[in-house]
Amino acid sequence: MQSFSKALSLKMSGEHEKAIKILEMLLLNDFDNNELWEEIADNQLSLNRNDLALSASKMAIQIAPKSPNAQYLTGFAYSRMFKWEESIEHLEKAEELFPNHPEILRCLGWGLYHNDRKQNGIAIMSRSAMIEESPHTLIDLAVLYMQEKEYLKAFSCAQKAYMVNPCDDRVFRCYILSKELSHQ
Repeated sequence: MQSFSKALSLKMSGEHEKAIKILEMLLLNDFDNNELWEEIADNQLSLNRNDLALSASKMAIQIAPKSPNAQYLTGFAYSRMFKWEESIEHLEKAEELFPNHPEILRCLGWGLYHNDRKQNGIAIMSRSAMIEESPHTLIDLAVLYMQEKEYLKAFSCAQKAYMVNPCDDRVFRCYILSKELSHQ
């Protein structure tokens, strides 16, 4: 029988289809295991199958409504669908259950910004960046600052991200763009 750890290993190596197959087999004997549903949702998100991810994360919430990961995955799936109200609702629950988690805060900040709560979104995402200076958070924050025409702040964030991860194409492009805009 395939194991949960094998599915995690496959996910980490980018073999999401194989991981999902193992997780689905495990569900046959343990249908009410929210972690299995959460892992299916996470793999589906990696494959950009937002509807399938949302279905799996909602199953996880039915089983374990107080799982911050299930709430986060649901909120993230909704954000991918541009359903900001639903996304914010689940991300706020996730944040309540697991306060100050940088990835939850990053996604919550993004959702708030895009739901016309711009300053609140920037503040939440800045809080995430203060907790952990991940390149993803710094680039997202730089993008928000560029949208607000705060080019020096955008460049500062992009420069920090570039120093951490200069090989990432998205980081590099954001760094170059924010540098050009900040020097105008």
